[in-house]
Amino acid sequence: MEAQAPSAYTSFLQQPWYSGRGLFLDPPTVFIRNGTCALSLPESIQNCHLSPGDKCFPSFAEVFCKSRDSSAAADLYSTYISQQLSEYSMSSNTEHIAALIIEPGKYIVLH
Repeated sequence: MEAQAPSAYTSFLQQPWYSGRGLFLDPPTVFIRNGTCALSLPESIQNCHLSPGDKCFPSFAEVFCKSRDSSAAADLYSTYISQQLSEYSMSSNTEHIAALIIEPGKYIVLH
């Protein structure tokens, strides 16, 4: 179970065997506010300006529509991933990642 990000639950007292290996990326988050689905990007790329059409959607179906794979938000997040991988490979002296684990997302409803 070392495939988990460092947190209060992975401290030495909680899990003394945990050594925090790997690269953990901040995912975008989708939430509902006042009946509208909205996209929130990781803090490190929130300053990048996206049009309202790239961040607000009338339904979950619109958020996860296959055509969004070529959206400005998808391009921005893809660039973020590439930058993080590049920085990781330079700082850890490794060019290879052995595995990619993607967990199912959660959703939050805000009123």
